[in-house]
Amino acid sequence: MLRAREEQVLRFLKEFRDEYEIMPTLREIMAGCQIGSTCTAGYTIGGLVRKGYVERYAGLARGLRLTALGRAATAAGEGAEEGQP
Repeated sequence: MLRAREEQVLRFLKEFRDEYEIMPTLREIMAGCQIGSTCTAGYTIGGLVRKGYVERYAGLARGLRLTALGRAATAAGEGAEEGQP
């Protein structure tokens, strides 16, 4: 089960990747999700990694990737927003 902040960041990751064809940096995640610090953004990403929604590649500024679970969760959210099951 995802926390509200994790859901927000997961949606932001997908939308950013879809628009720019790259993943955002922590500072871009902070700005896009109105998060006050890189520590909080990193903690939220860590939660998504632990839960299997995102993979992180150490040492890379844009070293994030949505897993199959992360892609499914964001796709399910899109259908629900459009009134689809």
